[in-house]
Amino acid sequence: MPSLFALDKRITGLVTDSRDFVNLTDTKG
Repeated sequence: MPSLFALDKRITGLVTDSRDFVNLTDTKG
């Protein structure tokens, strides 16, 4: 199922982006 795989990749990307954002703010703080 390509649609399900794409959805999983999108969710994983959002989680990774949120982690990177937290790491960035922690580094600046």
